[in-house]
Amino acid sequence: MEEIFVTTKADEFVPNSRWIASLSNGETIFEDNRPELGSAWRRLSRYIKEKSLKITQLRFQHNGRTVTMPAHADGYFQLNKVFDGPGNVGGKFFRGIGVVNNNITTITWIDIKTGDQSVEQREIKEGPCILNI
Repeated sequence: MEEIFVTTKADEFVPNSRWIASLSNGETIFEDNRPELGSAWRRLSRYIKEKSLKITQLRFQHNGRTVTMPAHADGYFQLNKVFDGPGNVGGKFFRGIGVVNNNITTITWIDIKTGDQSVEQREIKEGPCILNI
């Protein structure tokens, strides 16, 4: 079976805006930017499945600020979204992280330009953006 590469310490491939996942075996995994290896979130998904691990906490760091999700949720969520249109000259780019409990996903969206945060709840049961379920 092919070894799945995940980044366990901040290095030159770890961006300043990043998610950080704590795992049930004590490891800490950092989002990285290695396009030749594919999405860091999808690699994390394969890694925890192969090793029978769980995410125990997820956080997002941006411009020296950290947004921390509650520990030991049913699942964890991360996604990007872009708004481009009237009033959004150049577009608005958001990073979202969240937790899933009882089939409800609570997402904290971070505006990458301003650092402003908003919270949203959705009913999401599964999908590639959600891990641990």
